[in-house]
Amino acid sequence: MALEDGDDNIRRLYKYRPDNEHTLDILRNNELYFSFVEEFNDPFDCRVSVVLPTNKEQWETHVMEHHIDENLAGPVIKWLELINFDTEKIMQQYEKSNFHTITLYCLSEIRDNILMWSHYANSHCGICIGFETMIDQNSLCIKTDDVTLNNHINPIYHRTLPADKVKYQSKRPEPYDFLFSDHHHLYKFFNTKSIDWQYEKERRITMPYRDISKRMIRYEKSALKEVIFGCKASDEFKQQVMKLIKDEYSSKNYNVDILQCSIDRYEYRLNINELK
Repeated sequence: MALEDGDDNIRRLYKYRPDNEHTLDILRNNELYFSFVEEFNDPFDCRVSVVLPTNKEQWETHVMEHHIDENLAGPVIKWLELINFDTEKIMQQYEKSNFHTITLYCLSEIRDNILMWSHYANSHCGICIGFETMIDQNSLCIKTDDVTLNNHINPIYHRTLPADKVKYQSKRPEPYDFLFSDHHHLYKFFNTKSIDWQYEKERRITMPYRDISKRMIRYEKSALKEVIFGCKASDEFKQQVMKLIKDEYSSKNYNVDILQCSIDRYEYRLNINELK
């Protein structure tokens, strides 16, 4: 976690959502729904490339250096011997378990990208939700108000969640070496994507599922600052959303701007203005 150039100028982070009941639940219950890696649409996303030990002695060295409990390490090494340290079988098992060690919540720095409205907001029928940001933990963050996290033994989870900037490049990160790499190297795989995705200007909140064992995290209601309707959002959906904003936010003195996308007459762009 570290501040990036320009982070102090970013006032909002955005989430594109389709026009469905789950989106209404997000607003109603002020909840962020975190995803497992296996649910992502990009097959490269968060896939860790590793260099594995190739024999029993190297695996035992790995166990000793990482202080892995013998009750866990013993059966694992026996299984490795049984499969003759077959790299492909090890990788299959590693990826299967790794998919459920972390969860992620994806946001964007921008609110008017035509492709993102098309892909994530049901072809412009949904909404884009804008969350206020703040600088905390030497990172760009959004505020949370989750009882479980606020009571967690690790204070890093209290009150704010850092949203790390995704890096875009043509080459995947250098493989993680089980014997020699620092464990922080793994996070390069969680926050690096193909350059094909750079238009998304993505930010990611990464949570260790092993530590918190939950996928729904409550955000602080004061953090919700914008709801933007897509240019094809139905009147029925707009009425449902506006009623929720009135009942759950405005009536409780949380100010939320209600905005509307429209198609520009002369350029391939979306205009965003206050909903009349």
